[in-house]
This record gives sequence, C-alpha cells and structure tokens, in this order.
Amino acid sequence: MAHILIVEDNPVVRMLAEHHLESGGHTVMTAADGIEALQLVSVMRPDLILSDIDMPRLDGLGLLKVLRENPELASIPVIFLTMYDDMETFRLTREMGADDYVNKPINQTTLLVSIRNCLAARNR
Repeated sequence: MAHILIVEDNPVVRMLAEHHLESGGHTVMTAADGIEALQLVSVMRPDLILSDIDMPRLDGLGLLKVLRENPELASIPVIFLTMYDDMETFRLTREMGADDYVNKPINQTTLLVSIRNCLAARNR
C-alpha cells in the first residue's frame, strides 16, 4: 500500500485519520502543520499527502503552493480533508493543484476511495 503523510493540527482528527489509513493497509506519518510537513517531506517523500486547510504556521493552501512550485515535490498527490464545504474553496483548491477534496467528518470509505483514485491517476 501507500506511504501517506497526514497534516492536521487537531490531534483527535489526526489520530482518527491515521487509524482509518492504517486499517486500509497504508503506512502513515503525521505532522501538525505545513512547516512540519515540509520538514518530513524533505527527509522522506510520501506517496500522498492528506492535509487540513486551516492550520497554524503554514496552512494547507500554503503547503500545496510550496509543493507545486518545487519540481521534485510537485507530483505528490494532495487531498484536502476539511470542514469547508463551499464551492469557492473547492474551486480554489483544484485551481491550485489539489488532487481531491474530502469533507469532515471523515468517512473511511470515502477517504480510502479518494486515496486509491488519486494514486491510480498519478501512476498512469
């Protein structure tokens, strides 16, 4: 399965996402914000990043921007996991290069299908 980085400032949501992914057979790393995520990505490149949007220090949109501007990291799929459910935020994340957008509360099946689809699309 895939090596996935979860970037989420809420420890409860982070643990729940980690549980869902590990139950789905994935290996998981976690970070509390975009700065920690970039530090981890520089050492160990994940197959996919699952990120919240609203976080301290560097939010998910800032993280996505840095990733997409770096040729070595630009191809890492990014799925946003967020409470935002408005079309404007969805449109913005897609324009910035997000691969998918999954709403909280987390539905394990929806999340795992999104991850499988994003990884399959990147491997074509």
